[in-house]
Amino acid sequence: MVFLTAAIIEIWTVNRLSTYGQKISNIEQSKTELTLENQILQDEIAQKSSLSEVEKYATTLGFDSDPKIQYLQNQGLALNQ
Repeated sequence: MVFLTAAIIEIWTVNRLSTYGQKISNIEQSKTELTLENQILQDEIAQKSSLSEVEKYATTLGFDSDPKIQYLQNQGLALNQ
């Protein structure tokens, strides 16, 4: 009777361990996929936030660079008096 109980417990334990091993394997695979996706998204963010991309986007919105710099003259502002 003791031997039968021990055998059943052993079979149950091995079954549970193999099930948890499969779950851990699935979690590790998901982690790998998410890490890769995160890297791709970080690269895309870096590309889209580069100065050349921002300049292209600003140009499409109608902004233009003005090579002539204009300075404001002293107008007697409240902070300057």
